[in-house]
Amino acid sequence: MATNERAGTLHVISKEFGMPKRDLPIRECVPGMLLAETLLSETGAVVLLEKTPLNASHIDRLAMLGHSRLRVQVPPQCMSSVEARCEALYASCLETVGGLFSPVASGKPLSTDQVRLVADTVQESALAGGDVYFGRAVPTAAMSGRLQTHSLNTAMLAAFLHLWMGHADTMLPVTIQAALLHDIGKTRLKRSLLELPGDLTPAEEKEWRRHPRLSWEIVHACRGMDALVEAIVATHHELPDGSGYPMGLTGANIHPLTRLVAVANRFDNLTAGTARERSLSPFRAFEVLEEEARRGFHPQEVHCLLAQVPGYYVGDRFFLSNGDIGEVLHINPEMKSRPLVKAAGRFLDLSTEPGITIEAMV
Repeated sequence: MATNERAGTLHVISKEFGMPKRDLPIRECVPGMLLAETLLSETGAVVLLEKTPLNASHIDRLAMLGHSRLRVQVPPQCMSSVEARCEALYASCLETVGGLFSPVASGKPLSTDQVRLVADTVQESALAGGDVYFGRAVPTAAMSGRLQTHSLNTAMLAAFLHLWMGHADTMLPVTIQAALLHDIGKTRLKRSLLELPGDLTPAEEKEWRRHPRLSWEIVHACRGMDALVEAIVATHHELPDGSGYPMGLTGANIHPLTRLVAVANRFDNLTAGTARERSLSPFRAFEVLEEEARRGFHPQEVHCLLAQVPGYYVGDRFFLSNGDIGEVLHINPEMKSRPLVKAAGRFLDLSTEPGITIEAMV
């Protein structure tokens, strides 16, 4: 009897946590989605309870009441339309980033108007509460393609970190522009250096560490750019203990917006991979960030990321190190890198299974 009760409880958990939560414009909500939080009127009366399956009448009524967005749980049959919207937005942004980087790579000056166009697109998505695009990374053969993709990913995540941490909306354009441009100096490095696998020689490392300065020079030459954007671009590899570069800044000398751009940059490099490091699954990346935060890598910003991002992967399926395929059911609040998963017909709490890791998205 106890076994059956336990199985029944886990079945409920599976149903509840197997549907990702999304903050969507009400015009994109469709019947079959579940309300993810109880809606209250201005007087505090309950309009709709959490977990209510939405129908067309609910959606029309809520729109008439002035609700422009809803926090919903998205069942599998509704996910394709949500994913298509995210992918279309991402593709559009990536195309504009390409138009920003390509002229600079050929020696032309950076266009302030183009920077603002791309940043405005990212900002519109962030302020609207849209989804961060946390799909699987798509390998790009050309170094220029990887650089553009990384820059866009960093800008999107930095925008959300900015809002999650409670920084002023008025400073959001600075964060996004700096995140977009933090690595633009790499367009002035030799392609062979960017594509070198393995460890760099001391001479190669010295050349590599020029890219923040080169990024600053490109941005500084761009008329009308905010001075803080220039500063963030120049200092995104500084570390609180003084071991970063190029200036060896410490602690409070590193601007808060620089710190969040640095964490967004690090997460994307971990999950998308670089020429010298293979890509990790998001949960392996969370594990790395947990450890690096313990050692002093911008812990406040890392903890903010870990409080928000893991939940986006609930409902996704991953290859496990034991050969099984597991579905993420619930994020362990004490250990975000070790969720509850369902694999091979059983439930695994990875916080108690140190020998099993999440290796790659299916």
